[in-house]
Formats: sequence, C-alpha cells, structure tokens
Amino acid sequence: MYEKRVALVIRRRMTEARFEQWASPIIPPVTVDVGWTTPGFLIPFLGSGGHNPLSLVIGLLCVVISTLIYLPFVMAAAKANIASQEAEE
Repeated sequence: MYEKRVALVIRRRMTEARFEQWASPIIPPVTVDVGWTTPGFLIPFLGSGGHNPLSLVIGLLCVVISTLIYLPFVMAAAKANIASQEAEE
C-alpha cells in the first residue's frame, strides 16, 4: 500500500513538472505579489512583472470565456424577471 502511494506522488510530481515546462514559455512564473483588489484580467500580467503582453491576452481571454459561460443564465434570469413583472400587472 505504501509503495502505491509513493508511486502515485512521484507520478503526480512528474506530471506537474511537465506542465510547468510546457506553460513557462507562455506565461512566466509569478514574481510579484498582486493585491486582491486588482481586476482579474490584470493579475497574470502584473504578476509576471508586466513584461509579457501574452499574459494580458490570456487574462482577457479568461474574462471573455467566463462571460460567455454566464451569459445564458443571466439572459434566462432577465426573461424570468420580465415575465414575473408582466404577470403582476
């Protein structure tokens, strides 16, 4: 049982190391502690020292994807609100 856990931990560490090797050319590692009040799309850019514009693009891309995920639910809630207001009148 102990050998299986050790093997699993070693395998997980190797996978994390491979991901870090792949991701490090895209966004450099975080070197600056960014405050929690910083807008979400600026955190990768400022955290990488503000030297890599690709990290800003990735931050903006994350905001766009999040907006596209939430948009159908917001539209459905707006329609339900309009329908309930019309039913009251």
